[in-house]
Amino acid sequence: MKIFLRSKNCNDGFTLIEVIVTLVLVSIFGTMLFSYFGSSITRSSEPITHLKQAYALKQVVENMTAYYLSTMDLDALQAAIGESNDFGTYTVVNNDFIDFDAKGRIIECPCPADNRLRVTVKDGSGITISVLFVTDD
Repeated sequence: MKIFLRSKNCNDGFTLIEVIVTLVLVSIFGTMLFSYFGSSITRSSEPITHLKQAYALKQVVENMTAYYLSTMDLDALQAAIGESNDFGTYTVVNNDFIDFDAKGRIIECPCPADNRLRVTVKDGSGITISVLFVTDD
């Protein structure tokens, strides 16, 4: 009958030096990855936020268009845009009647003689949308 004796110097597992070297290498590699991808990860939500803001401003213009289609009155639309923000959250940049000269340049008119209302609105982040409301008269 054979008896196998095990020595007390068992080499099952890792030494402390191997564990420390592995941790140091992993931390160096992790730092390199974070510095390479860090700004991409932290700024990855910006396009989604920008898209939501643009959609909210588009909804403001849609509300203005719906108001105009219900009244078909450019004077009432101009007054409603200038008086309140019932259409949504926005800042009015332009809300005036315009015409075009022979070369296609814009001429501002004090009255709705040519029935063209230019409306430009922007939101707090600087996104701007311009719309031209025109009647068939």
